[in-house]
Amino acid sequence: MKKISVWYDKKAGLLEVLFEKKIGYFRVTKNEAIMERVDQNGNVIGFMVEVGLLKTKEDISIDLGGSNYNERRTARKIISKIPKAV
Repeated sequence: MKKISVWYDKKAGLLEVLFEKKIGYFRVTKNEAIMERVDQNGNVIGFMVEVGLLKTKEDISIDLGGSNYNERRTARKIISKIPKAV
C-alpha cells in the first residue's frame, strides 16, 4: 500500500492530501473550496480543501477524475473528518 500524505493548517483552514509526491499544480473543480492537484500529465495526485469556503453543513464529496478506487475511498474518509462550515 502506498503512503498518503495529509497536512491540515487549522489557522489557514487548509487541508491538503497527496497520493503521490510528484511535481504538479492545482486545478479548479466544480466546488470552489476544493482544488485537485495534478501532475504534468494531468493525473490526479492529490487535492486541497479550503475549509472556510465550504458552504454546507452536509458531508461533501468530490470526483477526482483520474484517481483510482482506493484513492477516492481514502479521500472520502479524510473529507468526512473536516469540520463542517457554520
